[in-house]
Amino acid sequence: MEGDDLERLVRRIFWGRDAPARAHAALSLTATQARVLVDIGPGGAPVARVRAHLAIDASQLSRTLRDLEARRLARERRDGRDARARHVELTRAGRRTWDALDQAAIAEVRSVLVSWTPDQRDRLAALLSEVERDVAPRHGAIEEIDPSSTEARRMLAAYGAELDERFPEGFDATALVAPGDLRRAGGAFLVAREAGWAIACGIARPEEHGTVELKHLWVDPDHRGRGVARRLLGALEDWAGHHGAREVRLDSHASLREAVRLYRTSGYHEVPAFGNNPYAHHWFVKVLAAPRRPARVPLRRVT
Repeated sequence: MEGDDLERLVRRIFWGRDAPARAHAALSLTATQARVLVDIGPGGAPVARVRAHLAIDASQLSRTLRDLEARRLARERRDGRDARARHVELTRAGRRTWDALDQAAIAEVRSVLVSWTPDQRDRLAALLSEVERDVAPRHGAIEEIDPSSTEARRMLAAYGAELDERFPEGFDATALVAPGDLRRAGGAFLVAREAGWAIACGIARPEEHGTVELKHLWVDPDHRGRGVARRLLGALEDWAGHHGAREVRLDSHASLREAVRLYRTSGYHEVPAFGNNPYAHHWFVKVLAAPRRPARVPLRRVT
């Protein structure tokens, strides 16, 4: 496990709520306001999910959200998929505050891990990964959604923003697969959910000669290290096999080391360059077995 991944995992399990709250005084936040703001996150969240994650009653959460709105750190709106549900998102000022709280958590985690030996860090990483896999939902829903939906656009925007930050050369969002192109190709946009909230996405796009190309496999940073990417990758492969593909192929940037590791440990082998993706440094192909029916995970279409 990379150092950044271990820090993220430790932060989420042990300090994900408490350490940012301890930094709340410098930002003139109450401990509860800090916890709620951190749980909302840069991508926003359903109000019901925030309440469930933090285990606070509805009236307390409602008061806290009103306080954050009064300070122009957050705003509520109706969920586009369910008019009865509420969604909360951070404002620009709220995202800056979230960054400050997150940096405080990172600093505290690093102050603990800096004195640990590599062996101790490796053993902790293995233990925490096992614990989190055990407590995570084992059969979270994977669904096919409309690629032009607000939810799909939100996830691709987050994916593109992360690539732009991680790639030394930056990333041009026009390189993302357009909804119309995906529909014309007869492809699919899949998402993995937790508590109803989409936490990961991926695209399967049919090509010629019984091949399906997999694109834009992305997991929300707060949900990494739990096997979500591998499960979603399997669902994309199942979709391809179900639609008659004999092989799947994909590419990756050299900066995405965790993605390259995932593909190499999931039955993919590297091949010479293909396609015209200017951001690709590794190219992979996996030969599929006979079409698998049904898919290994629940898969339903949501439009």
